[in-house]
Amino acid sequence: MPQAKKKTLQSDDSKTESSVSVTLKSIRNPKFVISFDDVPANDTVLSIKERLVGDPDGPLAEGGYATSNVRLLIKGKVISDSKTVGEVSTATEGSDELSVSFVAMISQPDKEAISNKKEVGSEEEPEPVLPTVLSEAAWNDIHTTLQKHLSHDEARVALQKFKSTF
Repeated sequence: MPQAKKKTLQSDDSKTESSVSVTLKSIRNPKFVISFDDVPANDTVLSIKERLVGDPDGPLAEGGYATSNVRLLIKGKVISDSKTVGEVSTATEGSDELSVSFVAMISQPDKEAISNKKEVGSEEEPEPVLPTVLSEAAWNDIHTTLQKHLSHDEARVALQKFKSTF
């Protein structure tokens, strides 16, 4: 099997136009393996994180994850957000294709961020609208129910309290 050889891209035009195949694999929950083909070599690690977090169909779509919750590693070392994909990519001998495989460590998002996201994105059912005036028949039903559980005088007093606060 040919050994992978590190190839650092420099800023001449032919190399900045090249693309890199990027693979991300998580080692903890949420577990996933995702690949991005044809990533420009001058894209930063931060832009890869943004793609991962921002993908509406991706593994981190729900849960309030931000780029700060994602760490990308190569050989156990955290790669800085400012590094370009081209700087960390490798090419196999005899091939011009560049690729890079990251291990993604995903930390749990802050509970506050999750609750804020739910508040913004969720549509809760509206509070039911209660009538502001009850009919005399409704008050009679309430009085009858109170009389079943209270004495006649206690039921009358309770009904008056209900009417005054309603």
